[in-house]
Amino acid sequence: MAKILLRKQKKNALLALAALFMMHAALSFASCGSGKADARNKSDEAFFAGLQAADEDEITKAITLLVQARDSKDTTPIIAKRSAETLVLLGNITQKNQAAQILAERFGDEQKLIAARELFRQEEFATILLLTDSISIKDAPNELVKIRLDSMLEKNDSRFDKEYFDWIVSRPMTAEHMQFYSKYIARKMDEFKEKQQEALEKFVVEFKQKIAEQNDGSEMDKSTIPETVGGLEIGKIDFSVTDEQMLIDLRANVFRKKYKEAYASAHGIIEMYERRRIDEHGLDADFTKFHLEIEEQVLSDIGKAALYGADNFGEAATILDSLALNLSEEKSFYAHFYAARIYEKTKKWKKAEDRYLAAMESAADEQKFDNALWYMLSSKMKNSKGEFMKSLGKFGKHIKNPEYFDDIFESLALTLLSDGDYQDFYDVWKNSGAHFSDGEAARFAYISGRLLEEKLAHDDSATADDAYRAVLEKNGDMYYKVCAIERLNITDEEELSRILLRPSPAGTESEPAGKADALLDGYAEFGFPQRVYAEWLLNRDSLSVKSSMNASRFLFNCGLHAPEYDTQSLRIASRTVAALDGGFTKEMMELVYPRFFSGEIAEACAENKIEQRLLFALVRTESFFDSSITSVAGATGLTQLMESTAGDEARKLKLGDDYDILDPKTNLRMGAHYLASLISRVDGNIPVLALFAYNGGLTNVRKWIKSSKKSWAKLKKLSHEPAGISMDLFLETVPFSETRGYGRKLVAAAAMYGWIYEGRNPGDTVREILYAQ
Repeated sequence: MAKILLRKQKKNALLALAALFMMHAALSFASCGSGKADARNKSDEAFFAGLQAADEDEITKAITLLVQARDSKDTTPIIAKRSAETLVLLGNITQKNQAAQILAERFGDEQKLIAARELFRQEEFATILLLTDSISIKDAPNELVKIRLDSMLEKNDSRFDKEYFDWIVSRPMTAEHMQFYSKYIARKMDEFKEKQQEALEKFVVEFKQKIAEQNDGSEMDKSTIPETVGGLEIGKIDFSVTDEQMLIDLRANVFRKKYKEAYASAHGIIEMYERRRIDEHGLDADFTKFHLEIEEQVLSDIGKAALYGADNFGEAATILDSLALNLSEEKSFYAHFYAARIYEKTKKWKKAEDRYLAAMESAADEQKFDNALWYMLSSKMKNSKGEFMKSLGKFGKHIKNPEYFDDIFESLALTLLSDGDYQDFYDVWKNSGAHFSDGEAARFAYISGRLLEEKLAHDDSATADDAYRAVLEKNGDMYYKVCAIERLNITDEEELSRILLRPSPAGTESEPAGKADALLDGYAEFGFPQRVYAEWLLNRDSLSVKSSMNASRFLFNCGLHAPEYDTQSLRIASRTVAALDGGFTKEMMELVYPRFFSGEIAEACAENKIEQRLLFALVRTESFFDSSITSVAGATGLTQLMESTAGDEARKLKLGDDYDILDPKTNLRMGAHYLASLISRVDGNIPVLALFAYNGGLTNVRKWIKSSKKSWAKLKKLSHEPAGISMDLFLETVPFSETRGYGRKLVAAAAMYGWIYEGRNPGDTVREILYAQ
């Protein structure tokens, strides 16, 4: 009874919060929308009222309301779908089955899947087959296809073999395909046993007939029993492997990374397609006009099998080269691409380049083009830095999706800066013409500006300030923005707001409502916080910014009573803002950089004499304010302490042996004390070095500093403490990618916390963390 009362009290509190939230949201986000209150129609309201009734176990009432919402022509489409989906879970078996059939008939494949799950639980296999007859095996959700195939097996449907084959050769292999592969093998074994039994029974009948013909009534001499009867050899069954089985086995072997077995079958599979071409067009046909009709997924698997399973790479590459000549231009991409990979593997760089270029020329879409170009540039980087720079200058401008190449450019930046090739780095940014993503453009611009400022690179036609201004024009990493603000010494608050918030041009603030706005807003209005985040994940591309930020604010408010919603609020806000080019408000930024656990953090910072903005940034970066989280490596709680570190800190803080590492106050005390101790132990007491140590280990940081100082001394340039090179450039040479990213995130977050809540200039925070005081 106490638990029920507690749930009701919690529900009432959330409903009260929801009401307050909707009033607050209408005021807070009026500038993002039309300013006109949304009128919720009665049919939509019926859905939310139905959910409330279901929560209170008033199932009959819930079904009535949900049917009303599902069937009304006035209901918002996505709410009608959710009504239909919910009805599948309510009532008796008959009601659930009826609801599932309506769901499958009226809506798309995603809703068919929900219906099929319920029908399969009820063993309504024939109904499933009827409802899924119209789906596309090549495009429908894999789970829906799997349920259909399972139903076929249950009904012994003769269409199973063909549909399973179509499914497995037309799509990328998944665990769901492999689950069925074992069923497929079992089915084939059963077929083999049936054939064996039939053959044996046939043999017995023919054998008895033979005896009857030869026996005159006396006992037959055993020596006269024939070894064959009617042409059937005793004990041997004709069970040849079909073409389809060969292809299915190839795909399964590649998925399981049994590449040698896959490659062993590749020759026979190519010959099979060649036989099919001859059968269709004749032996004397002009095969330059008639290509091998090999499915793309099969071609890709043949390529992988050759790359990873061949013993003779020269032979494998030759086979792929020959195969490319017999394919359409579009499909030859796979043969060229994997031949290039093999030539690269054997360090035949010129042949590798030729095949990558051929793959790029035959690429049917931008994704394939970028894939081939990425591997070619990666190959060049392994072979020769000079060759890479030439290829980047030639092909960098043809990059289609620049984000796909971010890892290439980050690796390039690390290599050039670590090797001291500063002018080459600058030339990549200024002269290569490469199509950078905004993030990489900002990185290369900022670092190029620093190289000019430090006189490590030279350009008579540009200044460091030009490069820093270029950073501020891009929607790149916040770290490089706040660093550029620091270098340019921007102090005007209006200019800072323009840079950090990127407000929308006057007259463009409004946006159309998203297709899922009514649903997400309704969850908030009617007090269903437990449904908000999952729905947002499903429909974030169909939601307006206003609705997403309303949802974040609603969960933020719910988190005051139920902290599990804090992290969900932060995720919605941060991902929504990250997807935008601008148009932010400070209130949006408060949701992106929230101050959860503010009391505990204030106490921990006061005790350890560190700035709150730094600890807020650390907690946000480490755990996203999820106090219960444990990483794969075993780091735990808000500050992600390893067990050994937590034990040391507990001893230093005299917490005893029964401390709770997941308790927010305890975890924050230990994390803050550990960070403060690292700051006191690193060279120059520079906070960013302590942050590197927090993530990558103090021993590693000292090793990196020593190596950097030694390399810098050779340049005979003005030395910065403690690494020789300045701290912002030192960050870019840290060998651990995770630690480099960690440092950037912490500096940016601390700068934003200081600006949003303290009115502190971001440049001051950058100087505070990055440079010796």
